[in-house]
Amino acid sequence: MLVSILAAIVFAYEYGVAGQTRYVVDTIDLLETNYAFPLDMCLQPSVANALASTVDVFTTYECNADGTEVTKYLWDGATIADLSEEQRACTDKATATTTVFTAAGASTPCDAGYFICNGADNYGSVDVNVYFAENTDNCAAAALLTLPLVVATGADVCTCDATADTSETITCTGDSLQSTNYTGTACAGTGTTTTLAALGECPLMTEFEISGITLFVHAAMGVCFADGELLTPTAGPTLEPTLTPTAAPTDETQAPTADPTADPTAEPTLTPTTAPTAEPTMATTAEPTESEPQSAAIAHSVYMAASIVTVCSFLRTF
Repeated sequence: MLVSILAAIVFAYEYGVAGQTRYVVDTIDLLETNYAFPLDMCLQPSVANALASTVDVFTTYECNADGTEVTKYLWDGATIADLSEEQRACTDKATATTTVFTAAGASTPCDAGYFICNGADNYGSVDVNVYFAENTDNCAAAALLTLPLVVATGADVCTCDATADTSETITCTGDSLQSTNYTGTACAGTGTTTTLAALGECPLMTEFEISGITLFVHAAMGVCFADGELLTPTAGPTLEPTLTPTAAPTDETQAPTADPTADPTAEPTLTPTTAPTAEPTMATTAEPTESEPQSAAIAHSVYMAASIVTVCSFLRTF
């Protein structure tokens, strides 16, 4: 019994209570705001762009053994070529610029450097696309720059802005990334939920101004992970069932149609070809042997064509 209790305590310490997320709050300079980032991942919070005056940045955050400190390792370069493969993989710790966050240094999630070391790895990814004008084609056009943003997610992951007296949580379902904004810094009460990104969509995320130029930020959906496991989008499984059954019945329908149509019409038409049966034979066999099967074949072809168009239209949405 004692062993079970101790095991449960160790599990709770290492992995956190159910639903709790491990993360660190830090600032993205390009978006001029704080976000919650997952721990122990190689992230790219900035990409090089002359207009935005940004450089390529790679970073990772790691907790110490007792969960009381987080070390931020950062590598940056004017271009991606200025960084080695190891630096882009966040593995060359010797060349990194380091910053140590402590619990005393950031006591609220409004502060960069606030962290929770124990919990599950819950996070979602989006491609943040920046344009000169608001985009209306689901980000099909080339962006001024694209930032691969990965954020910690969960109802317990609260980031806030003390100056504006607002707070935010971000949740991920596999189909979409949702942002809920609250009045006050505690993510409490009734918030307003908006979609940051969704499958097949690329909504406007925010807009900001640099050197008198307004830039528009759209987000394209990436993936979601809950406790380190990939969340499968609910839209995904419908592709296989839709395509598989549609093909099989079509092949079976064509096969039986050929035999019954050819066999019965050949014998009755050839045998009684004398005068008394000529008119009735012609009149009666024409409709069943030619018109009806042809009408059925035409209807079947139209049905198949419509089915193919429907499936293609469905696939285009992904």
